[in-house]
Amino acid sequence: MQIIKVTVILIIALFPMYSFAAESGEVSYMRGDAWLIHSGNRTQLTLGTKVQEGDVVVTKNNGRVKLSMVDGSRLFIGSHSRLKVETYSMNKGNLFSANINMLWGKVRFFVSKLRTKSSSFQVKTKTAVIGVRGTEFAVLVPVPKNLPVKPSVRVSKVLLKNLKPTKLLLFSGAVVGQSVSGAVKHIKPGMAVNFKPSGLIESNKIGKKDLNLVKNLPAQRPVVKKKVSKEKGKENVPAVDAKVGRTKTLLKPLEAKKKVQARLPAAAGKPTPQASGLRNTVAGKPTLRKPVVTKPVVRKPIVKKPLIRKPVIKKPVIRKPVIKKPVIRKPVIKKPVIRKPVIKKPVIKKPVIRKPVIRKPVIRKPVIKKPVIKKPVIKKPVIKKPVIRKPLI
Repeated sequence: MQIIKVTVILIIALFPMYSFAAESGEVSYMRGDAWLIHSGNRTQLTLGTKVQEGDVVVTKNNGRVKLSMVDGSRLFIGSHSRLKVETYSMNKGNLFSANINMLWGKVRFFVSKLRTKSSSFQVKTKTAVIGVRGTEFAVLVPVPKNLPVKPSVRVSKVLLKNLKPTKLLLFSGAVVGQSVSGAVKHIKPGMAVNFKPSGLIESNKIGKKDLNLVKNLPAQRPVVKKKVSKEKGKENVPAVDAKVGRTKTLLKPLEAKKKVQARLPAAAGKPTPQASGLRNTVAGKPTLRKPVVTKPVVRKPIVKKPLIRKPVIKKPVIRKPVIKKPVIRKPVIKKPVIRKPVIKKPVIKKPVIRKPVIRKPVIRKPVIKKPVIKKPVIKKPVIKKPVIRKPLI
């Protein structure tokens, strides 16, 4: 009985681990056609769709998707892309390990800072492995030819046969990249790095051509949060600086409102204009405004002075005659070439003595054929039975 109880408890404890995969994120923005492949089933993506470990996101030539992950990271997936979330596990509210496999396409990553040393965030392609610790970067993998209209659940080996280089654009933070040959590269912000299939790593500064490749993938907008200062009578109003992209705080003191209220006249025992809600009143009585007479503006005519240009007198250019010096070439005296006579040595061929070949006589044994005795075939006589027909009544 005790063994049965223990097995039942283990089954109940392990059942949710294998029946439900952990949520990695959800679709917060979508445009065009995109699909989600989950446990061998293909469905179209919609806003709010949950993405789990092992799911594949595929976009068409007009599709774009934004994934908001559990730890606050954001993934902007461009058109003609295929991305697989292999693992995305959390531990006590912090990211523990994330492995994302990119087959082809372009993705812009905004990874939140990793808080523990044991946590890791990796992006894998066919030619590179990229390790990240909180940064902004983009990964570009060329799209193979002859892609099907609708994505297949399994990728054929023909599409992945011709490997092409992986391009990495780092905008901020620090990234460590490893090529197929095992070479490691520490990448700085503002660098464009190519990981080639041969294992070579090429790095250059990010140019206009590189930025045009990711122009459809938006950059991260600053998150504006209201903050209340500790001082009384003041409030912080955040504003975004367009050049820097950071938030500023503008202080609005409330003392100015009190000064305006003090200047307004108010009678004793009568409500003030602000309290009564009347406009253009003094002690509750309406006041008449004087009409404003605008004087016509007389503009003086602008007299343009004629432009008198001075004649330009060009001085004649006197060129000095070029006197070429005669080139005196020295005569070339060729030395006679004296060739030594070639004396050929006579070739004495040795006579070839061949040994006589003595063939042994072949003695064949006589073949004695055995006589074939055929057995006589005795046919049995066939006895036909008489057919007795019944009379028709």
